[in-house]
Amino acid sequence: MKSLIISFISAVLLFHSSAENFKQPAHAQMMSFINPETEIQIAPQDTSTVKKLLFIAIYALGPAWQTDKPAHEQAYFKEHSENLKKLRADKKIVLGARYSDKGMIIISAADEKEARSMLEHDRMVMNKVFNLELYPFSPFYKGCIQ
Repeated sequence: MKSLIISFISAVLLFHSSAENFKQPAHAQMMSFINPETEIQIAPQDTSTVKKLLFIAIYALGPAWQTDKPAHEQAYFKEHSENLKKLRADKKIVLGARYSDKGMIIISAADEKEARSMLEHDRMVMNKVFNLELYPFSPFYKGCIQ
């Protein structure tokens, strides 16, 4: 009889714990499995392996670009460089390059909203020194660049 009561209490507690877990975000769930002698908790799954998407950002000269000045003398250039430096340090930039009179970076983000938020607050973009275009980037061949 004692083991039947312990089993019943364990089932009720497990049901209650599971019901409570459905109210929490998936990453915050912690489920308890009750054994009469010990309680075992299983931690939530690691969500750091969420697949990131790639986006290509193209910086073109905007209407506020001063044609009589080199890039490093343009308004807000220092702030733009600091933003790119931070994105590199955060390992968000996969690749960066210049071509013609444009700049380009490939960034890693969870979604387009996150990618935009990383770039649209750039002072050179906000002040129209650069025009920014952002596109999803889906490589079909993964080569190497050295």
